[in-house]
Amino acid sequence: MKIVVPKVGGTKLADGSMLVANGQLAATPSVLFDAVAIILSDEGAKALSMDGATIGFVQDAFGRLKAMALDKGGQALLKIANIGQDAGIMDSNDKDAFIAAAKTPMGSGQVC
Repeated sequence: MKIVVPKVGGTKLADGSMLVANGQLAATPSVLFDAVAIILSDEGAKALSMDGATIGFVQDAFGRLKAMALDKGGQALLKIANIGQDAGIMDSNDKDAFIAAAKTPMGSGQVC
């Protein structure tokens, strides 16, 4: 598992602690991963919806048929990125389905 965030170094969590990251959205494309989980607060989804690197990351993940696990904030971000629901997109609470889906290309997106 790798954590990818908007800025180099990490991101501040709601409790004030810092989450150390392995990569930055602008420099760590989704092609490097077998699957993607997008876990965001509502505020985080709104903020990231204005970031081109974030939108590009999720559009590329969809286009490359990555299994995607999303919470409510992740769903909001995909809606803003103009990505619809398909078989490769699932609820982040269903970890078993996500792990199974990560083993094979999913979705109806076009391979880039």
